[in-house]
Amino acid sequence: MDSADLTLDKTTGDAFWKTDLLPMLQNLGVQELVIGGMHTEYCVDVTTRAALRHGYPVVLLADAHTTCGNAAVTPQQVIAHHNITLSSTSSFGPRARLQTAQQWADSVSQT
Repeated sequence: MDSADLTLDKTTGDAFWKTDLLPMLQNLGVQELVIGGMHTEYCVDVTTRAALRHGYPVVLLADAHTTCGNAAVTPQQVIAHHNITLSSTSSFGPRARLQTAQQWADSVSQT
């Protein structure tokens, strides 16, 4: 981490819940969020939906979120399911679009 990096402590799966994330994003003029991380079916899912609810389009890094799975489904099935479900959600207005981490990195390096 760089000394200029902003950090945020969270206590639930939703990075917006009871944190300063929303005012932080608003003060910085952020227009879109890039989301990846650990536990696809908890933190990634809830934070993606919260971002959309708050009006932020999301780039969901399709190959940069993960989980442990469970007795019913494998981690790969959980990830695939959430990639499809979250990128198909349209009820909030803004949408989540899938990109691989490499696709996103390439798009950033071109700007």
